[in-house]
Amino acid sequence: MDTLINFVEDIKVFIYGGVQSLPLVLGGTMLVLGLFTANYAMLFFLLGYLVLTPLIAGGINKCIEIAGFTACNVKSSDVCGIYSNNTFYAKDATETVFLSQWLGMISFFIGYVINNAVDLYKKESIITNEINIADTSIDVGAIDKKITNRKAHAVMSWVICLFVVLGAIYVRDYTRCEGDGIGKVFRIMGSIIVFGAAGYFWYNYLTSDANSNRLSDLFGIANRLLPPVAIKNKPTVCIPYSG
Repeated sequence: MDTLINFVEDIKVFIYGGVQSLPLVLGGTMLVLGLFTANYAMLFFLLGYLVLTPLIAGGINKCIEIAGFTACNVKSSDVCGIYSNNTFYAKDATETVFLSQWLGMISFFIGYVINNAVDLYKKESIITNEINIADTSIDVGAIDKKITNRKAHAVMSWVICLFVVLGAIYVRDYTRCEGDGIGKVFRIMGSIIVFGAAGYFWYNYLTSDANSNRLSDLFGIANRLLPPVAIKNKPTVCIPYSG
C-alpha cells in the first residue's frame, strides 16, 4: 500500500512540475518546430510569447516594487515561476508580483489562438462571395465541406482554450502560486485580461490585412486556402516528361 501511495505521489509531483514549466515547454517545442519547418508564423508568435511577455511582466513588477506598493507583496516561497527554483528563502521574505509571468504567457498564447481561430472562422464570407453558382466547373459542395471543417477546427479551438484557461486558474489557485486574499483575485484576473488582450492584438499586428494572415496563422490553414477562382476550369500541373 505504501508503494502505491508513493507511486501516486510521484505522479502528482511529476504532473505539477510539468504544469509549472508548461510555458517554457510550450515555447521550446514551438521554437524547434518553427526553426526546422521554417514556420514563420510560430517564430513571429514566439517573439511576443518568449521575449516581450516576460519582459513586460517583469518590468511592471519591478516598477511596482520600486514604487513601494507593499499590497502586491507575496511570500517568496509561494511564488511559482516559469522555471523550478530551489533557492532557500527566509521565513519572512517577500516578492513583488503585480502580474504573473506564468499566467501572462499562458494568457498571451490563449488570446493569440482565439483571435487566430476567429479570423479563420470569418474567412467563409471572403470565399463564398467569389463563388459563381452558375459556374459548373467549381465544385461548390467540396468547397462548402472544407469551409465546414475549417469552422469546426475554429470552434474546437475555442472550447480547448476555455478549458485551458479554467484549468490554469484552478491550478494556480489550488497551489497558492498567486498568493492569498483579494490580491490573488486581482493578480489572476489582471494577468489574464492584460496578456490575453496583448496576444489578441499581437495577432492583429502580425496580420497585414483582413485577407492575409499567412505569417500569423499558427494552425497552418491560411497557407492552404485558395479562392474558388484559383481552381476554375480545373487547372492541371505540367511536369517534365523523361520517357
